[in-house]
Amino acid sequence: MPAIAIIPILLYVFSMILGFAVFYIISDLVKEQKKKQAGEALSQIINFVLFIWLSKILLNLPLLLRDPLAALAYPSGSQAFYLAILFSAALLFFSARSGRIQCWQLIQTLLYILLPAAFFYEFAQLAWFDDAYAFGNLILYAVLVALFLGLNDRVSPYAVGSVLLSMWAGGVLLISSLQSYSSAFGYVMEPWFIFILFTAGHFLILLSSRRRATNECY
Repeated sequence: MPAIAIIPILLYVFSMILGFAVFYIISDLVKEQKKKQAGEALSQIINFVLFIWLSKILLNLPLLLRDPLAALAYPSGSQAFYLAILFSAALLFFSARSGRIQCWQLIQTLLYILLPAAFFYEFAQLAWFDDAYAFGNLILYAVLVALFLGLNDRVSPYAVGSVLLSMWAGGVLLISSLQSYSSAFGYVMEPWFIFILFTAGHFLILLSSRRRATNECY
């Protein structure tokens, strides 16, 4: 594998390691709970990576039938990223319904990890690769991290997750209107997809205002 292809992978891994480090440092869970939640979060992140590969294969099925090696080597695009989010959300939903996980506790842990990881990723893009488009994302994730830390101990994980989803989507839409595109971990975010997430976040906020938050995804 060429070195230029390894660098993005190393950046993803390094960002995630820093995200897990932040979780261990600032989370007020006891040691055993931290270990358990970190394990479940890591499992979900690995599943997401596998879903990206699966989505890439599904989206390039004709190429896979003609040339399997070329299909596997084909870079993952935004469409694969969107499908992976859909697959991950479905897996999270059914895992919560079956009682295998506590959904909103896991989402809280993922927020502890992914928000700092995204901030570190965008910082690296700006500082090391001189990517001017990363500046808007860097500011957005800095605001989201600060908001998460401010709200986390005051409101339920359900409410925090809903508010952050809406604010993230709204921020990405704003960034997209100010520059040619916006991205998340290097994947371009299309306005239609962000609008769906923006609407979903507001729908969850509406639900949270009508009922008490629970540890379920429904």
